[in-house]
Formats: sequence, C-alpha cells, structure tokens
Amino acid sequence: MYRSVLSVFALCPVLTHSLAAAPLVQIDFGVSGQQSPAASWNNVTVDLDEVPEPTTLITDLIDSNGNPTGAGFVFVSNAGSAGPVDVSYTAATGDAATLDANAVRDLFFVNIDSTNSGAGAEAVFRFTGLTAPVYDLSLFAALNPSRSNTVYTINGVSQSISPTGNTDFVDFLAIAPTAGTIEFTITRGGSDAAYINALTLTAIPEPASLMLLAAGSLVLSGRRRSA
Repeated sequence: MYRSVLSVFALCPVLTHSLAAAPLVQIDFGVSGQQSPAASWNNVTVDLDEVPEPTTLITDLIDSNGNPTGAGFVFVSNAGSAGPVDVSYTAATGDAATLDANAVRDLFFVNIDSTNSGAGAEAVFRFTGLTAPVYDLSLFAALNPSRSNTVYTINGVSQSISPTGNTDFVDFLAIAPTAGTIEFTITRGGSDAAYINALTLTAIPEPASLMLLAAGSLVLSGRRRSA
C-alpha cells in the first residue's frame, strides 16, 4: 500500500510539515457501540437514511485536545442507502496506527450510482464555519472483504482508495475554504458501495503567523546563546 497525496492548491511544503503536531479535528464514522473517545474525537453514528437532507451532524467540532473549534459538519445529500456498519477491521500499521482502534474497525457505507448520473449519484458532506486560510484533509477507508475503490472529490479534484486491507490515508493538502466551507463527495469506483471509516482535518495558519513564530524562535535561541 502507498499513501496518496495531492495538493489542491500550491503551498510551500515546509508549512505543511512544520504543523505535523498541530491539533486536528478527528471524525469517526460508525456504529454507536464502537465510538472513539469523546474527549478528542467527533463521532458520527446516525443512520443517514433516517435524516433529512441537509442535516447538521455536529454543530461544534472539537479538536484533538478537546477544544471547541466553532466549525460544524453537515450531511448534505446521499443516494439510495447510507449508514454505519461494524466490520471489525483491525490495522496496527501505516496511517491506521495513528487512529483510535474504534475509528478503524467500523465505517459508513454509501450505496450510490457508479455512473454519476441521475438522482443520488453521490454522498456529500460539508465542513462549515472554517476560519483558517487553508486546511489539510485526510480520509481513511478500510475493511477486510474484497471491495472496489472508493472515490473522494474536493473542488473537482478526485482521488481513489482501495479499501481492501488498507492502512493508508488519502490526503488533500492546502484546501482553501469557500465562504468558510469545504465540501467533499464520496462515490463508488465499481459495483460495490463506497466507504469511509474516519477523517482528520488540520488547520494551517497564515504564512505571516508562521514567520512570526519562526522569528520568535530565532530571537529566543540567540538570547540563550548570549546568556
């Protein structure tokens, strides 16, 4: 398996790598009995077939430190059938090792039209209330039975993931929100349903803020040397 990475907008790689330890928003899609820790995770367990379109699933997402972000998460629309399933998947390697075990073991399936035509050709989710200039979004799907690819699309850019025995994220880097929102779609790449187990969303501070932080570090370093 390899980790798929795609930059939706150009951004200096140094900025992304320097924020690897920044607090991130984590969402676990799955059944109510297999939720990830509520102190650091956002859990989505609702059966999407039983809610209107659109529906706000989470009004105030928390980050991995448990702090409210003011951002929301909305289920916009879906095709046919969509909801949680416990597939008892386990993975202790790759990107999956960074996720809570409960986030890995269950998922949301989405039954949709693989021709992308007609009503209900996609499942759509949207982040709202975003205030950072750009974000990195990582999506994860995995289960043990052999399944066809799942395709994720943001701003007209698509990436696919093979969920069968998968341990890696699909990454969309440096996404600029539109009016404070980021929307992504899930479609199936073959005859099977599409899947999503978990995702992470990381805010990237403005370059000016990063330069100020770097300058401050240099000043402190100089003071320590001269002390």
